[in-house]
Amino acid sequence: MAKCMKCNHEMADEGARFCSSCGAPMADAAPVPPSPLAERLAAATKPDQKYRIIREALAENPEDFEANEALLFLGRLHEKRRGRHIDFSVIKCHLMSIYDEPGRFPQAEYAAKHHELFEGEQLVRTMALANNPSAFWSAYLLRMAREYIDLFIRGDSRYATWGFGFSRSMDSLAKSCAEPVRRMIERIRADASLDDERRAQVERAVRDGFAAVFPGHRVNE
Repeated sequence: MAKCMKCNHEMADEGARFCSSCGAPMADAAPVPPSPLAERLAAATKPDQKYRIIREALAENPEDFEANEALLFLGRLHEKRRGRHIDFSVIKCHLMSIYDEPGRFPQAEYAAKHHELFEGEQLVRTMALANNPSAFWSAYLLRMAREYIDLFIRGDSRYATWGFGFSRSMDSLAKSCAEPVRRMIERIRADASLDDERRAQVERAVRDGFAAVFPGHRVNE
């Protein structure tokens, strides 16, 4: 937990580079005790418990930025699972898969994921409550990209292992994961539904997300 020295917003995302509320660099942040809401969420061990805590906070104050932000990134983890099939789409950052494996989704499902990634109801609501919506947007994209690369690319056995199932070194893993990330960037550039500014923002978030997961490495063209 860190506190922005500019606007006093407390952030639970330790990997964030900028305050999601005002945009100040989090390098200018100081460690502080977590907020009461953050403490309750940290103590909750199950997504449905976290969801109830967030809803209680929103019932008291629907305009609470921290609670709305927490609800946004909780995604659909609190939903009850159906059957034994693992549905990764309940994880919020999985929306970025539209640029990783777009062929997996029927056109309607792809369109729905694309809309939620960029225009989702909770995203729009949370951004409107931020002191600096532009800074929040950049922080949101970066977190989505970083978490997706960490969970679904670095964590993919296709890239994490080689020959006889042995784990790769960090340098080798970074080089292996750079290829699917490069393909993501190509698809972002080809996304005709994005204007030039947004396309550049998403590409930058993916590049910065990769660098955050693999410090000292970058995606080459």
